[in-house]
Amino acid sequence: MLIILLLSISLITSANLKCETSTNVPKYHLIEKCRRSTLGVAARAKFLSLTSCKRLGIEKKALALNFSPNWNSTGEGEYPCEVLKCAEAEGGLSLVNDTRFDYYSLYANPIPTVNTTCVPGIGMFNLLFQKLNYTNALIECRNLSGTLADVTSEQRTDALAQVLTGASITSAFIGVKKENGTVFHILSGHRLDCTAYRAWAPNHPRRNPYHQCVLLTKQHTWRTTNCNHTYPALCELIPRGPYKRVKSCTAVAMGQGRSQFTEEELQDYEDLTYFTKSEVLYAHQKFKELAPEKVGHNKNAKLPMAKILQYPELRVNPFRDRICKVFSSSNDGDCTFEDFLDMMSVFSRNAPKSVKAEHAFRIFDFDGDDMIGVSDLREVVERLCGPELKLSESEIQGLIQNVLQEADLDDDGALSFAEFEHIIDKSSDFSHSFRIRL
Repeated sequence: MLIILLLSISLITSANLKCETSTNVPKYHLIEKCRRSTLGVAARAKFLSLTSCKRLGIEKKALALNFSPNWNSTGEGEYPCEVLKCAEAEGGLSLVNDTRFDYYSLYANPIPTVNTTCVPGIGMFNLLFQKLNYTNALIECRNLSGTLADVTSEQRTDALAQVLTGASITSAFIGVKKENGTVFHILSGHRLDCTAYRAWAPNHPRRNPYHQCVLLTKQHTWRTTNCNHTYPALCELIPRGPYKRVKSCTAVAMGQGRSQFTEEELQDYEDLTYFTKSEVLYAHQKFKELAPEKVGHNKNAKLPMAKILQYPELRVNPFRDRICKVFSSSNDGDCTFEDFLDMMSVFSRNAPKSVKAEHAFRIFDFDGDDMIGVSDLREVVERLCGPELKLSESEIQGLIQNVLQEADLDDDGALSFAEFEHIIDKSSDFSHSFRIRL
């Protein structure tokens, strides 16, 4: 049941916005099989384990990596693990065919090719040249799967000021804003006074105490401004999944009615999910039990949502139809085995909290506007209460307002993914509650 999630949202208090550091470990997502990126290499190693290669990537703050799963060296100076300074933009213009390697990236969502800059060791950024007010700048960043940039370190401030200089931009909005007219916060929800670094320009922020938004300047300083004034904006693209579904190197045709999976297919599923090969086979058995007369002849048959909802743990879930639609490749709730496998993988105990949070956000975003607004929260409350526990209109409105008051950090009347993810980070029970057992 997902009721713990709503309880986590509604019970958050301002005390939760104390100084806390996220412990999320970066996750490299498989993007392309039999392809290798020719972008700059941060480090190489003769690691034969993908896990070891990923650890090297984390250590070197690499944004992507090339890894050879079946390494067979043909000469000196060759390495099965290459961790990369930058990640490929949409289209992978620096990718080359190489059957020895697979390409992984922190960014499973496509990276825009226009106005995107890589800052090695920090991340991928997109500069919005059009002058926007703070609210519209934040919206545009979200549309790019990002948020306004974090500059709360000397390394970040200096590197991103160089981005502005290179683009002949004097100043741009960044992800720092004064909340409640008193304390500056970064967009993750933490207070600015939780960090030691400052780069305020002379007389800022005291110069204009009523200015709530912050700009980064090409002089490597921060200065406050009126949030309604318009400036360019610096967006930081957020590393996140879900993973991209990747075709095998040999483009094995799927769904041809074979009685069992090939070893290569099982390996692909193991690479692309949080399951072992045996768990993949078990998941298929569970899928087959929903319609043995159909799946028995075609392991990738598509089942109608009504059949999927007969799965025991879905049958009693108040969000069962939303779960099916979010994972359905046809967006109508009907699911193939791969859709079902994606669903069970994300709901498994091994899926990281960040992946679960992204899917939970999509499940609760009923109107699909990339925000959890008042109507979405109302739907969540009514589904969780069910017909047995009928709340009055004033009780529903009060609960919704309480949620927004405590969690809506930018006061726009809705929860963005960043605000929702901040809530999830504070919930120790979320990963356990966001589970469906095979």
